[in-house]
Amino acid sequence: MIAFLYFSKGPGIPMPPDHQGRQDHQSFSRPQDATCPAPGADTIVLVHGLWMGSWVMSAMGMRLRRCGFHTAFFSYPSMSSSLSRNALILSRFVAGLAASRIHFVGHSLGGLLILQMLAEFPEPRVGRVILAGSPYGACSVGTKLSRRGPGRHILGRSMLQWLNQAGAMHTTPDHPYELGVIAGCRSLGAGRLIARLPEPNDGVVTVEETRIRNARDEIVLNVSHSQMLVSAEVARQVCSFLRQGHFLHDKEQEQRGLHL
Repeated sequence: MIAFLYFSKGPGIPMPPDHQGRQDHQSFSRPQDATCPAPGADTIVLVHGLWMGSWVMSAMGMRLRRCGFHTAFFSYPSMSSSLSRNALILSRFVAGLAASRIHFVGHSLGGLLILQMLAEFPEPRVGRVILAGSPYGACSVGTKLSRRGPGRHILGRSMLQWLNQAGAMHTTPDHPYELGVIAGCRSLGAGRLIARLPEPNDGVVTVEETRIRNARDEIVLNVSHSQMLVSAEVARQVCSFLRQGHFLHDKEQEQRGLHL
């Protein structure tokens, strides 16, 4: 959610140089074969969190390609545009992908953007959706920041819209996709300096805040909020859910044992 809290690089970092274009004053990137995927191949759209760009999803994308998936990276202006505006741009981006089935993986605010898009602009080719560290419910850090002007500026328009519509977005039993939720329980992150976070948490978002009614499966791993982006174990869990519709919970038990 609040990527600047745990990354030293800011939004001025350029997007990856390959397969990029410009649309509505925001950057986006596609896989080399996005318009001509192999027959029957699934494509995964990866969406970053607040203050970041598609480059932060590169490590996960590389691992997902090793799992046999095609990947497409979407980057959006999380600060200057509303969540609904970014949802519209994401829907246009997805419409340009020539794939028979499209999955989504979103980190933090990116997961919320995916849900917003699917609610406002339903995608008939949607397969499975994974949210990693996304504060779907109450967001302690975001709520505290939103109470003052400087904090509201830090959060940006997209996150503020989500906070303002809290309770209005719900996962219903008849949504046409399977939803998986990944949460972290390694409490490392500057979010702990902003708000008192109940345990367990990933340093920015609590496990309870990630929970979504009617999710197909959920898992808690021993990673912090930012570590989700580079964790090989998170990528393995993403591959498992996208392929089989469930996570590998034996890994969760092993990690919890090591953590304790």
